[in-house]
Amino acid sequence: VHVYDASTGGELCALPTKGAAAASFSPSGAYVQTWEKLTDELHSSGGNLRIWNAQTGEFLTGFSQKSFSKEAWPYVKWSADEVIACLQITNGIHLYNGKDIGKGVISKVSQDKLKSFSISPGSAPYRIATFAPEVKDQPAVMKLFSYPNLTDPVATKKMFRASDAEFLW
Repeated sequence: VHVYDASTGGELCALPTKGAAAASFSPSGAYVQTWEKLTDELHSSGGNLRIWNAQTGEFLTGFSQKSFSKEAWPYVKWSADEVIACLQITNGIHLYNGKDIGKGVISKVSQDKLKSFSISPGSAPYRIATFAPEVKDQPAVMKLFSYPNLTDPVATKKMFRASDAEFLW
């Protein structure tokens, strides 16, 4: 993966990936995330979902993500000002310092059967919306959280015949 400066056309860096299938920039273009098919080598060296400094090509952190989904891409989502970064996990979301993602998890959102999430556009206060689809006779659930209080949603809506395709800000 080669990163170029759009205004000059000059190459900023080359990311040492062996077979990236997807790449995406953070909102300001400061970071690039790439996804490669998971191998034992990638798993042991930080993961196949990797975050890079877009200016220098420095590897910042990685996560193991077995399968790829176009609907969920990009997996790491930053707030518009890149203060927080979020990654969906099983039944929840891990939040990171968006400017120093390698330091680890700073907060969590928990929600059973979570299928998708979204961060509100704009700067603070940050809102995170989650969606869990209906299961059998249980309705779908959307919750709205306000960072930094991520234990109690500020709003909850239950509904039938809903899909995350209708899940827009």
